[in-house]
Amino acid sequence: MKKYLSLFLVLAMAFAISVQSVHAEDEDEDGIKETKKEMREKREGARAEIKAAREASKLRITELKTKIKEERDAAKAKIKETRIIGRENALQKLDQAVEKISKLKARIDAQISKLEAKGVDVSNSESMLAATEAKIADAEMKIADAGALLSLSLDELTGENKVKLGTIVREIQLLIRDIHKSLKEAVKSLKDSTRIRIEAQASASVN
Repeated sequence: MKKYLSLFLVLAMAFAISVQSVHAEDEDEDGIKETKKEMREKREGARAEIKAAREASKLRITELKTKIKEERDAAKAKIKETRIIGRENALQKLDQAVEKISKLKARIDAQISKLEAKGVDVSNSESMLAATEAKIADAEMKIADAGALLSLSLDELTGENKVKLGTIVREIQLLIRDIHKSLKEAVKSLKDSTRIRIEAQASASVN
């Protein structure tokens, strides 16, 4: 009887430890999900502010284009029109470049979610994407800064503002280059993690 009682106590203790472990894992998972949710909300808030700033500069450019009609000198009006259209096209190209990599990042993000549901370790890829998202937001902010400079007036940029704009554009180009590189690395990491998972499953089925 004592023998069975001891066995029962051992099993009860083991079950209690197992339950505690499951609860701890659940709490950790809930904590991670909550942290991700908070980070996502903060990013969305920041992106909304950036979008508002970009829309404000687009509106100012539209107003400047309307203002050209007030210019009585046809030659000057043409110069101003060419200038403002050039600025608008330059900003549009930057917007399109960032939009393209944002869509690529979203596709990778969706793939990560699918593989995570299948038990693949995606932590490394997630970290890379989080860093990439910060860089995308940085690039968007710099585009908004460029838009603010280019929508100041119909006049030619001052020497100081030309230097500022050149710096901003170079920084955007570097960010886009870094983002492309990071996304490639995230995809590679995802492939490596998937391969490791498949090999582990194959090994387990053999054993």
